[in-house]
This record gives sequence, structure tokens and C-alpha cells, in this order.
Amino acid sequence: MTSVTFPNNVNSIGSLVFYGCARLTAFTMNGRGPACSSVAGVLFNTNQTTLIQYPPGKAGGYTVPNTVTSIADYAFDTAILSNVVIGSNVTLPGSVTTLGQATFFRALA
Repeated sequence: MTSVTFPNNVNSIGSLVFYGCARLTAFTMNGRGPACSSVAGVLFNTNQTTLIQYPPGKAGGYTVPNTVTSIADYAFDTAILSNVVIGSNVTLPGSVTTLGQATFFRALA
């Protein structure tokens, strides 16, 4: 599996749903749903204030958008496990005030 397309009626997405999906490079939406949206393959809440999940297989560094104020539990964990983020940069803007549980768990692995 390299991508996931969500219907616009998704009401919630739990943490670790995509754990171990190392080839997953993008999340897309069929429209804007009540619980999530996607930008450049990254999954956010509808208002793009919470980064829900970074695709585990998406290569290269990443700059979190200025609209984001929180990053969900385990949002980058599976990306780090698949060695995509290791050696790359994740840049957080000053707007981020909350990091969820284990956001960067195993970042030094």
C-alpha cells in the first residue's frame, strides 16, 4: 500500500492506525471531511491546526505549516521507524504549542 484515500465522511482517525506501513507515501481526501484533510500527502484535521499523521514512506525533510498548533500522538513515529525521517529535518514553526505522546518516538534509533 502506497497511498490511502479517505471519503469525506470520516469522523475520526486514531493514533497508530498506519503503524508499520513503511511504503505509505500519501494520504488524500475525497473533498474536505468533518475530521480530516490532506495537504501534500500529509494528514491534518479539517482546519489544518493539528498534524495527525506524516506518511511513513514519504521521503525527505518536512516543514510543518504555520497553521499547525499541535502535533498528534505518534504523528512521525512510523516515519522514523521506516528510516525515512532519520537523517532528515522536521522543522516546527513557532505556532506549534503542543506535541502529542510519542510524536517523535524512536527518533534517535
